[in-house]
Amino acid sequence: MEISVIIPAYMEEGGIERCLKAIVDQEYEGGVEIIVADAESTDKTLEIAKKYTDDAYVFKKSTISAGRKDGAAKAHGDILVSTDADSVPDKMWLSELVKAFEDQSVVCVHGNVYMLDAGRLDEFFIKHVMPLYYGFFNFLGHPTGPGSNIAIRKTAYEKIGGYDPLLVTCEDLDLQRRVKKAGKVVFAPKAIVYTSSRRLRAWGHPKFFFFHFTNLLMNILFNKPAERYEPIR
Repeated sequence: MEISVIIPAYMEEGGIERCLKAIVDQEYEGGVEIIVADAESTDKTLEIAKKYTDDAYVFKKSTISAGRKDGAAKAHGDILVSTDADSVPDKMWLSELVKAFEDQSVVCVHGNVYMLDAGRLDEFFIKHVMPLYYGFFNFLGHPTGPGSNIAIRKTAYEKIGGYDPLLVTCEDLDLQRRVKKAGKVVFAPKAIVYTSSRRLRAWGHPKFFFFHFTNLLMNILFNKPAERYEPIR
């Protein structure tokens, strides 16, 4: 199965190389296309990305959702996979995501997201509580897979029109909400991506968890996700 990994990026010279190396080193036997959509970074993000893929380019700075959508429009794979430039996938990441698509009724898969530099308490919460959270909301019919670890069949993606480029936050939840009309959205716990905890460190625990929980509720109950989400670098 051919895979396209789409990575929106902005001012990520400090982390994108780790991300790209981890994708190049995946233990996956199929073809993997890497697409980096750079939002007019003024650092070395694009220069670094071009060492790992010919599909690294600049698009007009906008939302992260616009970056995901723009990258997906250039993709050739049967499966479109989204991750972030400050994330580092486990070596079995793509293989675990693809396994779920052996069930032809599955149109979208999301995995676990751990933190690269979490404290002991945060690590326990992320590894033991968050999988229950993902499973619970999938059971309720509100899949909440994060954009740093989502895979979707290209046919289903195109059927629903892809990402909404106007969304500042919850573009990942919006995509899963719409695509579940075309088939199953499932959780693959062994498909793991490690991501930066820089926002948690910058905001602190109370603000971080309050923002994400209330944003989730506003999105589910009123379809009104937050319209402001400042970059943390």
